[in-house]
Amino acid sequence: MLILLLLGVLVTYVLVTWVNAVREKRKSKLDGPALLPVVGYGHRLIGLDSAGLIRVFGEFAEAYNDAAFAQILDERYVVLSHPKYVEHIISSTEIITKGRSYNFLHPWLGQGLLTATGYRWKSHRKFLTPAFHFNILASFLPVFIKTS
Repeated sequence: MLILLLLGVLVTYVLVTWVNAVREKRKSKLDGPALLPVVGYGHRLIGLDSAGLIRVFGEFAEAYNDAAFAQILDERYVVLSHPKYVEHIISSTEIITKGRSYNFLHPWLGQGLLTATGYRWKSHRKFLTPAFHFNILASFLPVFIKTS
């Protein structure tokens, strides 16, 4: 009896997770690969090295154009492949809240520019911005040309 109850709970969890993922995909109005229950798109990424990941996401970008919806386990992602969308996100001073997938970096990197949000991120960025000013980078241009 306990096994049937656990099996029922597991099946219910899988169905609810899958229905929610499909609902989120429809709400996003973005194309994307077919989602498997629970794992989403994650089954395509298991066991891949970095070159394999780049290849898979390259295929993803070709198949779904500029922006696509993907789910890996219970995390939902919007995958951007057009430079104008990526530039908008990277240059924004308002879209700075990181997703849960950054949490594993906190023990190694702390609350630095890569992982911080809010006021802490803004203060770190303000501190580092002068180091990457165009005039400073221009002085390194001969080195860039020589070593590239």
